[in-house]
Amino acid sequence: MSVILPVIGGAENSISFPGRLEAYLNAPIYSRVNGYMKKWDKDIGSQVKKGEILGRIEAPEVDQQLQQAKSDLISAKSNEALAKISFTRWKNLFAEDAVSRQELDQKTTEYETRKALRQIAEANLQKAEIFSEYKNIPAPFTGQVTERNIDVGALVSVGSGKPLFNVANIDALRLFVNIPQVFMNDIQPGIPAKIRVPEFPEKVFEAKVIRSAGAVNENSGTVLIEIEMDNQEHVLTAGEFAQVNIDLPSDRTIPRVPSSALIIRKDGAFLAEVGKDQKVVFTKVVIGRDFGQEVEVIGPITSESKIVNNPPDSLIAGELVVLAKEPKGNKAK
Repeated sequence: MSVILPVIGGAENSISFPGRLEAYLNAPIYSRVNGYMKKWDKDIGSQVKKGEILGRIEAPEVDQQLQQAKSDLISAKSNEALAKISFTRWKNLFAEDAVSRQELDQKTTEYETRKALRQIAEANLQKAEIFSEYKNIPAPFTGQVTERNIDVGALVSVGSGKPLFNVANIDALRLFVNIPQVFMNDIQPGIPAKIRVPEFPEKVFEAKVIRSAGAVNENSGTVLIEIEMDNQEHVLTAGEFAQVNIDLPSDRTIPRVPSSALIIRKDGAFLAEVGKDQKVVFTKVVIGRDFGQEVEVIGPITSESKIVNNPPDSLIAGELVVLAKEPKGNKAK
């Protein structure tokens, strides 16, 4: 029976994950008013600046509400002015004891009511003006139009169907990757990453990890991280498939054993360890990176642990093992 010692460190500290590039800023744009598409000013591929008009909507109901709000304000101001005149006149008459306190209070209340109605009319006008501005669809930020899903004359409904436009800013791209829990403490914000894409097989794009979710997904056992890369020259675009390589810190201390030493059971992975009393103990481990002939194992395993290589199916816990001589490294003895 051959026995080996786990190897600590020395493996290539690089991991690779697939992913898809996303625009750092991406906004689907819907209408805030009902109406008909009057004109679109920007089509797909157009570069736009923040606030630049993408399209215009014809909304007769909104125009009518605006006109009514203006008329209501004129009427409210006239009523307030008349109430103020009456209040001032009654106030002077009260000073001469020509009218009673009750009559003055009535005029005061009427004036305050008209004043409040004027303020409400002003607020309604401001609201109508805001909705009127919604007939013009501005770009929310500087970027590129990636979708136009509307034609002139088409019915526009608030918040329904496909967005009218989609604007994306690809000056920076980001990529979300789910990493195994075992690398959670190694991959922290600031660590560099390398991105490769199929259309540039020989080119490496520099990026870095900018944030981590900091929590393990209980279903997949992974941690979500976000990687960002500069793309000012727009060499790459959103939606591209990419391969990400991350170099891990060089001080990793996870032991490695030959793949042939693993015992896979329905309740997990185990190693057959020879204890100080020369008896076999099954130690449960978690498999880390797979290097082909070797794998990383996470568990109560040290560089001094004596691991049975190629354990037979008949091996049982507590079985006495006699070693020919002490093992060195992971060379079988």
